[in-house]
Amino acid sequence: MLGLDGAPSETYLYEGDEVKEGCSVSSEALPLLNEQVPSCIALQTELLVMHGHCYSRGTILLISVVDEPVFGEIVSIYVVSGVKYFDCEQMSIIAFDNHRNVFSVERSGKRSLLKAADMEYKWPQINHRIHVENLVMLVACDDAWIL
Repeated sequence: MLGLDGAPSETYLYEGDEVKEGCSVSSEALPLLNEQVPSCIALQTELLVMHGHCYSRGTILLISVVDEPVFGEIVSIYVVSGVKYFDCEQMSIIAFDNHRNVFSVERSGKRSLLKAADMEYKWPQINHRIHVENLVMLVACDDAWIL
């Protein structure tokens, strides 16, 4: 159940990733993906399940935590030769609501491409839309104490 380095093995009794059918797209038509991989045909899918975590368009991810969390909303999911990528639009934090324990966020217009295997925080975050306000609650983040 452990790898050579003593860390938990991610392949022990694992059925594999579930990738929903999608459409083929050229990486040349996708600037963010084209920067990461050579010219190729990628699968664009609507649903990806990895280690029990479901990712789809609109899922909010925790990209990083430095001084404050950086969230990203999945816009598209691509698979290239078995490697999974999330095209995310980063979210700007407007405020933190102590009463509800949520961040009020809005789309920033800045895009980034995340390689799923390299993500530090793999859990999708809890998000709600109340009226026009987008709210995100941190889940499964060991670094939350530093906020």
